[in-house]
Amino acid sequence: MKGEAINVAYELEELAATLGAALVLLDLLQHKGLPTLEIAERVPATVTSLLVLVKARLELVCKVTQGVVDPALLLADHNRALEPSPADDGQALILKLWSAAEQSKHLRQEVSRIKIRQGASHAPRARSRE
Repeated sequence: MKGEAINVAYELEELAATLGAALVLLDLLQHKGLPTLEIAERVPATVTSLLVLVKARLELVCKVTQGVVDPALLLADHNRALEPSPADDGQALILKLWSAAEQSKHLRQEVSRIKIRQGASHAPRARSRE
């Protein structure tokens, strides 16, 4: 995994293609272009599944670009950043996977945040003056 990175544009292109496939299925269903009734009956569940997948991946893209989670959680064959492409012109959003040290630092920060939240929830409440 060392040296691997994610090209966010590749991920977004894959998600756009998935949405395109869902639209094609719905169009075929609407215009009765599916070969069998059995296939037509499966389209709503299939489209729902595709939308759930796209939503989850977009949420993960948001978390990764915000630095909340390691880009390794997003890494897949379709979004793996290859050698820099001349077409990218240096403008591509490339996210490098976190090193072990970065993962450790992030986990320590998360533990600190959790302890602070737990401490705040267990802190005595100020009494109101009535």
